[in-house]
Amino acid sequence: MTIQMSRIEKALMPFDSELIERYLRDCKLRRLSSGTIEGYKSSLQIVSKVLKNRGLSISKLDKDSLREVLQYLVSRGYVYNTLIQYFAALSGFCD
Repeated sequence: MTIQMSRIEKALMPFDSELIERYLRDCKLRRLSSGTIEGYKSSLQIVSKVLKNRGLSISKLDKDSLREVLQYLVSRGYVYNTLIQYFAALSGFCD
């Protein structure tokens, strides 16, 4: 069961983009390739948008919200390797 966010938490959701940008700066410091960083950026922005449309935030990822993201991606016809890319980006982001 997914817990919906309060109005205050929804107002703070632009913070998601700041979290993503911080993570991408960290990726640059770790000398990841520009292609990898762009892939992560795209994946995380899409995940953030999917969660935002459901009243959730990337800053509060949990099993249920990850399951919702997976369901969304599968419903859009994403293939296995693309799903791996999304979850690689999320794995690094959550570390």
